[in-house]
Parts: sequence; C-alpha cells; structure tokens
Amino acid sequence: MQHKRLLFLLITTLLVGNVSGYSQVIKKHFIYLTDKTNSPYSLDKPADFLSKRSIERRNKQSIKITTREFPVNPDYITQIKNAGAKVWYSSRWLNAVLIEASDATLAEVVKLSFVKSSRVLNKGRQKRQIEKEEKRRQREARRKQKKAANVKQRTTEDITIESEADYGNSLFQAKMIGADAMHEAGFKGKGIAIAVMDAGFQNVNSLNFFKHLFSNQQIGGTYDLVDNKVDVYSTGSHGTKVLSTMAAYLKGTMVGTAPEATYWLYRTEDVSSEYRIEEVNWLIAAEKADSAGVDIINSSLGYNTFDDASMNYTYQNMDGNTTIITQAADFAAAVGILVINSAGNEGNDPWKYIGAPADGDSVLTVGAVNPNGTYASFSSKGYTSDGRLKPNITAMGSNVTLVGPFGSTVGNGTSFSAPTLTGLAAGFWQANPTLTNMQIIDYLQRSANQAAKPDSLLGYGIPNFNRAQAIATNPTALTKATDGSFSFSPNPLDGSQALRIVFKPSYRGKSVQMHLYDANGKLVAYEHLATAPIEYNWGKPGKLASGVYTLKINTKTHSKTAKVVKN
Repeated sequence: MQHKRLLFLLITTLLVGNVSGYSQVIKKHFIYLTDKTNSPYSLDKPADFLSKRSIERRNKQSIKITTREFPVNPDYITQIKNAGAKVWYSSRWLNAVLIEASDATLAEVVKLSFVKSSRVLNKGRQKRQIEKEEKRRQREARRKQKKAANVKQRTTEDITIESEADYGNSLFQAKMIGADAMHEAGFKGKGIAIAVMDAGFQNVNSLNFFKHLFSNQQIGGTYDLVDNKVDVYSTGSHGTKVLSTMAAYLKGTMVGTAPEATYWLYRTEDVSSEYRIEEVNWLIAAEKADSAGVDIINSSLGYNTFDDASMNYTYQNMDGNTTIITQAADFAAAVGILVINSAGNEGNDPWKYIGAPADGDSVLTVGAVNPNGTYASFSSKGYTSDGRLKPNITAMGSNVTLVGPFGSTVGNGTSFSAPTLTGLAAGFWQANPTLTNMQIIDYLQRSANQAAKPDSLLGYGIPNFNRAQAIATNPTALTKATDGSFSFSPNPLDGSQALRIVFKPSYRGKSVQMHLYDANGKLVAYEHLATAPIEYNWGKPGKLASGVYTLKINTKTHSKTAKVVKN
C-alpha cells in the first residue's frame, strides 16, 4: 500500500511539473548588446556579410561601410542560446537579438556581461501553443517544398503597353503622376529591386496579374518574419493589393507603375494582433533587403497604438528618432535605400497625424488625394512633432484600381497611393541611375504641383515624371522670385555668403518668420524679425551644406516660398 501511495505521488508530481512547464508564458524580447568587439567580420571583406549588389549600391552613392554593418557577434548569440533562450533573429544595425524566453530564462540572459538592456515586444504565448505551432510550420514547410519540386519552369513574358486601353481602369491613377508617359519612354522599373513590407501576399503566386513576375524571375526572394518561414503567399490580402499597384500586368485590365521591377516580398505584419514585435520584424526585413541589395523599400504600414496600451506612442514620439521602426527606416536610407512609406489613414480620427515610420526625416512619406486631385480626408496629416513637413508628396488614394487575392477590386487608403508612387520612383531611378536616394526624393518633391507652397495635408503635392525628368536634366533650375512679397540674392549661394532678402511693401514693418527646409523637409534654419526692414542679410543659409533648399517667409496674412541653391 505504501508503494502505491509513493507511486501515485511521483506520477502526480511529474504531471503537475509537466503542466506547469507547458503553461509557462513565453514572450519575445529585444536584447540590446554592448559592443561588437572581437567580431570575426572585417571592413576589408564586406562580401562576408553583404551581397555584391548591396556593396555596389553603397559605392554608387559614395557611402562608406562601417562597423555598424557587422552582424552580431556569433559568440554572443551562442551564449544567449546556452542561457536557454530561443533566438529568432539578430539585428546588425541596432546590435540586438530577438529572443523568445520565459521570465526565468530572460533573467539569465540579462546577466550576461555583454547584454546592455532588454525590451518586451508582445504579450507572450504558452509553451504548449508554441510547440504546436512549430510542428504545424514544419508540416507546412515540407508540403511547400514538395509542391515547389513539382513546379514547371515557365517561359518568359514581355511587358508591352501599346495603348491607353491596356491600362484598363488603372489608367487614371497612372496618368495622374505621369507614369503612362514614363512607360512610353521605356521606363517600367527594369533593373530596380523593390522590397515590399506587408501582412502577406495571398495568391500572388497563382493570379494571372502576377504571372510575369514568376515567368521573368522578377521575384528576388520572400520571407515571413512573423512565422519564420519562406512562404508569404498563404495569407494577407493587403499585401496582394499593395503589390498590384506596382507590379500587376494584365493587358486591358490593369498595369502597375513598375511592372518590370524585381520584388522582394516580406511579411512583417501580424493582422491578428498589434504589438511592437512588428516593428522589429520590419527592422529585420529591412536588413535582409539591404543585404540582398534592394534599391527601394515600400511600406504601407504605420504604428502608434497597440493592443497593450503601455506600448502606445504619443504624437510627441513622432519626432523621427524614437520608434524602433523609424530608426530602422533611417538606417536603411543611410545605406542608400529609398524608403517610401504611407502617411496613414487617420486624418478623420482623433490621432489624425502620421505614424511611424512615416515620421522619419529620410523617409519619403506619401499622402492621398481623391481622383480630382483634392485632399482625401482620411489621409493622415503632418507636421511631425518636431515641426518637419509631412507628408512629402501625394498620389491617388481614393477609388484606386487594385488586385486582391481573388481578382480585380478597388480600394481607398494611403496604403495604395504609396506603392503607386514607389513604382514611379523606380522608373524615374531607372531613367536616372546615377542619382542618390536623397536626390530622387528631392526631384520628385520639386516636380510636384504645389512645390512652391507645401502644406501639412499634401506636402509638395502630386509629382510628375516629365517634370522630374526636366529637373534631373537641369537640377539648379530655380523658381523665380515671388511677386509682391520678397526677392533674394545671390542664388545660388557660394561659400559662406549671406542671403540678401529684400522685402516688398506688403511685408515691411510686420512680424516675419523665415524658415529654410532641406530636401527632406527638415527645418535647418529659422529667424524671426519683429519688424521686417526693407533689406535683411541672413547669414545662416551660408553655413549650410550644398543642396537645394526651400525658403518660406510668412506674416500673419501672407506666406510665400521659393527655392534656394547652395553650392
């Protein structure tokens, strides 16, 4: 009897322990590291951690490779694994590791000498749930691998556009920004690699609208950062629609703005929940895209509030520096990638402003207009919390012709105006391959229909391919001095020259504010004159770096802008 009681107690203990282990809550954490010392990587051998195309992008734009590009020290990752954590991804730009761990395991990880800090990213899951999902992923991966082995090689397909009728209902959205003229000139994005960050690309691999992407090997690669797998075609209608505005091609029905570009498709958004883990997914995808050598990132995503209110951002956080995703976007821009992001659809909501990463100072943020070119009221507004102009430019975001997982459809949102413009940027860069990412932004902004009078609803307005081409041909072409307000000289400015501003009668004797913005819309100089004189010599512009700037001078009743070039 005693033996039976002991056996019962032993079994009970094992069962309770097992249930306790399976009921542990496992959360994802971002572990920031202190250094990259003793790294096995070297600046002399960048090919060990960057692709040839990625290195060429940097060289073309005179961007130096730094130790920030080094991957996380492999020895540090090994020690984190040995502490019991599951390592999902590592970030070279932020020198951090994404792990999944229980509270007890996390406590062991943060004790490691090279760990700087940690940040929780989601609400967590039970161990039992994690193991069940891992088995499901493995089964799905085997099924996909078997299916891929049976796929027949497709023949190549030419992308021809013979008349406006070939565009079908997508003609108007293309025509609004001059993409039809760009296509006629022979620029459809060929040679430009575009990474698309979204929530999945359901049925893209089976729809006729995208058949050419596979026939012509225009899919550079795919990855699902949410579930850590290659397949991105099983879920996510939003990404399919976004991709269609750029890549779709079915004559007589729809032609995207860059049907000949190469696409890298990344699932970073989990539509079932909203946590900061998605910012880290975006960061890792951006690093993968950089390593692959992409030229442009298109992102129709934005973050400000989350399922866990303690993670929420405030408008003050939209300063271009605070959020992980904005830091990631700016790092991507720093290595020569053109980052294009939707402004957001909260213009009618209490938040009303742009989200992250649209607040990035090196991000080309795209708002939305109606088919008649007027502001679409849902489009999120600027400025950033630190006073920079956003959005940068706009495109048609209302009644947009799209392709969803099951065929043609229409939709509204900056989610669709942004990729429409991404295709324009791709064709424009194809036409002008020596330009840098920042020059692409500058020329598109200067080509827009309200470049002389930007605002917080439309930014510089609707860009145009032919106008941008004219500016690329003569980038120092200037807007004439404004009438009835002020004139200025010299223009261009050389060296440390002061900008001589002559105020017309409508400005004299009044309180005047003078703003100077760089090509990214960032305020770089400001002066307030309590009483405007006839003439004023402003010294600050002479101290700025070479480039094209926007001068804005306003009183309570007048506001005028003009372009200033600094040699």
